[in-house]
Amino acid sequence: MKSSLLFTAFLALISGAHSTDWVQYENSLYTAGSGNVTWSDARAACRKLHPRADLITIHSYGELDFVAGMFGEDIWIGFNDIETEDRYVWANGATVDFTVWAERVDNTAKNCVHMDSGYSGAWVEDYCSNSLTFACKIEL
Repeated sequence: MKSSLLFTAFLALISGAHSTDWVQYENSLYTAGSGNVTWSDARAACRKLHPRADLITIHSYGELDFVAGMFGEDIWIGFNDIETEDRYVWANGATVDFTVWAERVDNTAKNCVHMDSGYSGAWVEDYCSNSLTFACKIEL
């Protein structure tokens, strides 16, 4: 019963998500963004794809492995400390229940985070104005 409900939700979301290819992992849908853009432009691009889409959040090693395997390059994720220095939050307000830093350098100018393919998907602080590719997620 649960999988048929997820499939129904999946079809409903896809029909409203333009013609982008979405892939399901557990209770979420993922898609690759188009081009290299700043963090804020990446977030806006996700929302253009679907009103409930946002930059990806990662909550487990399983999800990290899935995303790293799916994209295989450095990508923006929704983790940031834009509002308060050194207080990292998910852009969509999700609970911070998992982190995997590749390196942490206390740099007040770096407020956005990307998933680094060179570190098996671990996270690196970055300048929000840098241009990277990105991934979007819809939580079902």
